[in-house]
Amino acid sequence: MENKITNAEAQQTEHGVPQSAQTQSSHKLITILLVCLLIVQVIGLGSDLLGQNAQRARLAEKQARIAEIINENEKERIILETLMTSYEKAAYRSNLDRIAEQQLVASEYSIRALQILGKQNNAIIELLADQP
Repeated sequence: MENKITNAEAQQTEHGVPQSAQTQSSHKLITILLVCLLIVQVIGLGSDLLGQNAQRARLAEKQARIAEIINENEKERIILETLMTSYEKAAYRSNLDRIAEQQLVASEYSIRALQILGKQNNAIIELLADQP
């Protein structure tokens, strides 16, 4: 009967620890690793969502700036068209008798147009400079 092994002896490994205890510790280790993996995945998902929200905010801000630039260009176009109409009236449909007077009117309107274009360029540069 010496060759007979009891149930308790059969469940022991070479280190003297029962297999059921080893299995339980393996399950605990696997559970801990799975929980850690789950935490890492949740953190990564949260980071991705925050990144997408930030990207959407930047896109909305960029679109707003583009709309402002288009609006500014449209206002300046209207001002320049009004300026040209006014110039044509002053230079060609008035009682200017001398060429010197016409040249003076033309120079004045050229200066006004250049000032308007300079203001428009500054406004666009300011809008673009505020970009993050």
